[in-house]
Formats: sequence, C-alpha cells, structure tokens
Amino acid sequence: MSVFWTMIGGLPPWRLPAELAAAMAGGCALLAAICVWLLVRRMLSASRRNAAHAASLFGVRELTSCVVGDGPVDLDHLRFTLEQVPLAAVLQFLRLHRGASQAVVIAQAELAGVFDPALEALGCGNVSREIEALKQLQFARAPHFRSAVLKQATRGSAPPIRIEALYTFIAMGSVPSEVALAAWIEATGPTLTPRHVALFLLIADRLPGALAHLARLVDNRAFQEQLAVLAVQHDHLHHPLPSIGAAARLRAPLAPSRRFS
Repeated sequence: MSVFWTMIGGLPPWRLPAELAAAMAGGCALLAAICVWLLVRRMLSASRRNAAHAASLFGVRELTSCVVGDGPVDLDHLRFTLEQVPLAAVLQFLRLHRGASQAVVIAQAELAGVFDPALEALGCGNVSREIEALKQLQFARAPHFRSAVLKQATRGSAPPIRIEALYTFIAMGSVPSEVALAAWIEATGPTLTPRHVALFLLIADRLPGALAHLARLVDNRAFQEQLAVLAVQHDHLHHPLPSIGAAARLRAPLAPSRRFS
C-alpha cells in the first residue's frame, strides 16, 4: 500500500479544464435549483389540498346548519350558502344526507346553478373532464340534466364516458327498461372493467332482479358471466338460502353446450 501512495504522490497535480469545471458547477447549481423547485411545488400542492379540505368541511357544516334543525328552512339563506361554498362541500353533504334534507339542497342547488358548470363540460372532448363532470351530476334531478347524461350514455365519444354516464343515469333514480339498459351496456364494451362491476352493483341495488335478465339480454360474453355471478351473489345476500336449481338455471345459458355420443 505504501508503494501505491508513493506512486500517486509522484504524479503531477491533476486539474480539470476550466470549461469542464464551469459546466460541472453549472450542472450542480441547476440540479439544486430543480430539487428546490420540486420541494416548493410539493409543499404548495399539499397546502392547497389542506386548504381545499378545510373549505369543504366548513361548507358541509354551513349547509348542515341551514338544513338540519327545527323549524322551516330559510331557502334564500340556503341558496346564498350554496353559491359561496365549494362544489366539493355540496357533493359531500349530499352523500352524507338522505330524504328531505338532501331533496331541498338538490332543488336549491339546481336553482343556484351549482351543477351548470358540470353540464357545460359534457361533450368537451376531454375524457377525464367529462368523467369528473358526470360524477358531479349524480345528484342532479332536473329533466335537462337527465337528458344530457342519457345522451352521453348512448352517444359518448369513448367507452369510459358511456360507462360513467350510464352509472350516473341510474344513480339519478332513472328506471330504464331492461332491453334499453342491455343495449346501452353493450355500447360500453367490449372490455369488462372495474367500472362495469360498479355499474352492475348499482343496478342490482336500484333495480332488484334486473341482473339475471340482463345476463340473458347482452351478447358480450364477459358481461354475461359477470352479470350472472353478481345476480347469484346478490340473490344470496338477500335470500340466505337460495334455490340450487335457480342458480343452476341462471348459469345454464352461459355454459357451452356439449353433446355426448
């Protein structure tokens, strides 16, 4: 080891060229600046999320104080509150409440134009924006909202939009015929996605008994199998001792036919 260090000590001093040293220093400074920018951006993003969450919670409390309680609801004050709080607060309140409280807030929200921006976003051509708008319209009840959502369910520009629109249409309380519903489900294919499963579960909840019929009406094999499985599961949850013969008949059309000689 001493020989090695003796050889190193005998070498002339090594120096970087001035241009290379300047380039390395500039690169290090740029990297440091990028790291600082990313850190500041992350901190600002977290701060905005926290502020939005706090504003949403405050809005939910304000809406609750307007609606929940004794005595008649001050509709003017409620409408003013709906115009001031963020949309996220309105949607959260509607998820948490049912019955008369939800109905009065939906009616006043429609009068206040709370859902109008989401309605305008439909058909914009941006898939993510349209899907987000459809999720916001799930609580709207006016006929023109239903018509716009149904249009996206039948003629949406992409399958994800048609799936979300159909989910929203059912969530709005609409009760289409099973034949029409099967045709609209076919239009969301051909690939089965987790959002399809969520749609089928919603149909099972809102339209009891429809899944078994839809399993026979659709032509898509993946949809048939998923609908049949969910139909059996839903029947089992609501009827703890289902008929084995009924379950077998439900799945019979899905099994490939075999002939034995």
